[in-house]
Order: sequence, then structure tokens, then C-alpha cells
Amino acid sequence: MIRLEEFYAHPAVRERLAEYCGGRATAPDRFTAHYLVGYGSSLQSGGHGYPFESFSLKQFDDILDRGCDMFRSVWDHESTLGVLDLEYVNPRRPGEIFRHPRAIFEKIEPIYRAVQKVLYRFNITPLAILTGQGYHFTFRVRQDSAAHRKLEGLGQVNGSLGDKYRTPRGRRRAVVGEAIGRSFDGMGRLMEYVGHLVLRELRKQKVDSPVLTFTDVAVGGAGESVSLDFSMYGDPLYMRDIRCPFSGYQKHKVQVWKVGEDVARQVPIQVALPRITGEGRSEWALEDILARRGHYERSAELASACRTDIPDVSHSVVNLIDSYTRSALYRFHLAFDAEPQDPPERWPQTYDFFDSRSLPPCVAHCLATPNDHLLKPTNLQALVRVLMKRGWHPKHIAGLVRSKYEKKLDWNMDWAKYDPATHANFFVRQFAGLLATGLDTEADLNCVSHQEKGYCWKPFCGHNLADERLPAAG
Repeated sequence: MIRLEEFYAHPAVRERLAEYCGGRATAPDRFTAHYLVGYGSSLQSGGHGYPFESFSLKQFDDILDRGCDMFRSVWDHESTLGVLDLEYVNPRRPGEIFRHPRAIFEKIEPIYRAVQKVLYRFNITPLAILTGQGYHFTFRVRQDSAAHRKLEGLGQVNGSLGDKYRTPRGRRRAVVGEAIGRSFDGMGRLMEYVGHLVLRELRKQKVDSPVLTFTDVAVGGAGESVSLDFSMYGDPLYMRDIRCPFSGYQKHKVQVWKVGEDVARQVPIQVALPRITGEGRSEWALEDILARRGHYERSAELASACRTDIPDVSHSVVNLIDSYTRSALYRFHLAFDAEPQDPPERWPQTYDFFDSRSLPPCVAHCLATPNDHLLKPTNLQALVRVLMKRGWHPKHIAGLVRSKYEKKLDWNMDWAKYDPATHANFFVRQFAGLLATGLDTEADLNCVSHQEKGYCWKPFCGHNLADERLPAAG
């Protein structure tokens, strides 16, 4: 079998990678992506220390010659990208999808179809890429379109993030314009709405599939779930990137500690392949894509038979925007945005003054030991559920979370690059929105489920999490 570097040398493969980056392989400096990212063991073994590295556009060939997986920036010169990440999660058997890919992808299929159906409802045909653990759905809205101006009107950029956007540094190779920042946030709200519609579609169909969660929240029982992740919109635009179709997929080779040595040794580097190409809704059969992705020659054949331009949905996305602005989620977002948070100078008398010992120990723990427990979505979801039951406005829950992020605690997250306020607002808004619209029934808000998730810190503490449910949840 040829090596990944030899696979990348195929002209059609290079052209498909370049198309996704918004250009041609012969002129990478003219890609519409702002930068590229390489990922792989060759970077680690080369003394870099990390398995990933940011590259300039002119280093397109360098990434491929090193045999790295290739990612492009979500930040684009001409468009705002819509991205949904569908990923199979199994904490107890993290290597399962590599050991039994066909069985797992067949389990995911109903959720894949639900996402497809929701987007098609608005005449949005995404590029759907099958990765090692799920799918990426991508499309774009041109900055010079009327739809983009609508996106800009949906979004907000808080003051601290606005300061970062105006100051080039690191990956911020250029200023992120105010309108672009707002459109990125607006797209995040649209993706949140799509997530709501997908949840409703699955419940209406009553399909047999793993539990669907948002942003990798842990589940009880067997622990198997599918995460619909749009959390990139909770981070600054300049920090997020997305895997390219026809890139290698070697995460299991790098994360040996997670998937196990047997998987890392036995499963070859895969190829991320498009399943829906966006052109006339051309779709490849699941069994065909699974058979090709582990075979470089057959993957190269596919590269010669399709295109990977990110679909321009500037006209049809208006239908989705109009539906969102008529929704209960949009009304909740307006109420969330309208509530002011306490300013930092008042935190000693407000958020810092809050006594978390009144909360169940499993919830209080993330506030008492925020690094890194307050970064975990499962803890944030529990905190939002319990504090909303106790009458807290979601915006002030986000303020409380932000006040913890702002403390100097040697964080696992570099807040100089990311933004505490944006991160806190995004996650709290997401979980509170599920409650406000009735999609989160809080059925798993009980002590047994929390123990199964691995988030119970003090068994038999005297608290009953089921008592913390909102009345509307029953």
C-alpha cells in the first residue's frame, strides 16, 4: 500500500484539497481560507511537541509532503462558513468505531439522515464529509450577499472579543472585521437552531439510534451517544479550523492513549471522504465510502470523480434565517442578549459572593474547582439546569461562569487566545435554550444517571438531583 505522502501526490487529490480551501493547488496563496493546519505524528516526532501546527497558505505543499492531516481555517476571506460536526462518542469503548466502523456508522445513519432532511427542507445542500468518527456538514454564505447582511444582524460580539478581533496576533494574521465577527456569531445561532430541528425530527420519527447530545455532553446507561457539535461558534473565529475532504485521518495513530494500542497498530490511516458533494445532491453509498477510505488508490479514484467546493447557499439560507427568526429559540436569544451581566468591578459583591455550598456537591464542585471542571459541557449543563430551577437568569449564570474563567488558575485553556465571556455565554445559552424551548426534558437529571456519567463526587450526599428539575419538565 502506498504511503499518505504518495496519495497526496495524486493531482486530483491535491486539487480536491485545494478546492475545499477555496482555490487551486497551483496557487495556494490565493486560497480564500486565511491559514492551514497540519496534524499528525510526524509533527510530534519532529520535535514540535504537539501533533498540530498552524501553517501559512504558501506552505500547502509542506503539510502534504510531511504526511499530515490537513485542515483549513473556518475564517474565510469571502464567506462565512456553516459547519456541523456529527461525532460518535463512546467513553467506555473509545476505539469501538475503529474496530467496527460499518456497525457504528449504520447506527449513526438515522441521525445523518435527520440532519440531511432538515437542511434539505430549506433547500440547503451541504458538503457532507465522512471522517473517522462521524460527519462534517459544511456550506458557505458569501460576504457580498443579502443573506450575509441578515447573518450580521443576528449576531453579537462582546467587548473583550471585539478587542481581540481588532488586534492581529498569532493566528490573527489580520483584523477580524466587526461585520464578519457578527456574521460568525449569527451563523452559530443558526446552527443551534438546526440542532433543535434535528432533535425534533428524531423524536418525531422515533428512530432507533444512539442518544443525540449537543457538544459532547456525557450520557448515562451504556454511555454511547452522538454529539452534534457546533461549539466552534463559542470560540473566536480565528481559532477554529475544519478537516479537509481527502485529508488523511490519523487521530487514532496520535491518540493511542485514548483508543488503545491495538487500534492504533492495526487500523491504517484513513481518508476523510465526501459523501454528499453538494452538486445536484450527489450522494455516495455508505458502504462504498467505508470501503474506499482505507484504500488510497480507490480514494484517489473518487477524487477524480467529484468536486469539493464548499457549496454556496447564499440564496437558500434566507429560508433558514426566516424560520429561525419566527422560532421560540430566537425569542429566547433576544431575551438572553437583552439581560446585562454584572460588570467585573461588581463581581466581589455579586458572582464572587455566591455561596456554591447551597448546591448539590456534584454541581458545586465545578465552581469550587473550575479548572478544568468548568470547561466540561456536562458540568455546565448541570449548573445551568440547577441554577435556572433556583431562579437565576441564564445571562447571569453565564456571568458567574465567566467570573470563574477570569481568575488566574493556570487554566488548561489559553484565555489570551480564546475569550472567557464568549465561551461562557455560548455554552450557557445553548443549554438554557434547550430548557426554554422544552427540548431538554431533564429526564437524566437524577442521581443514578449522574453517577453513570461519572460526575458524582459525593454519593449519598443527601441531595436528590430529580428535585432540581424545572416544573415544566415534569
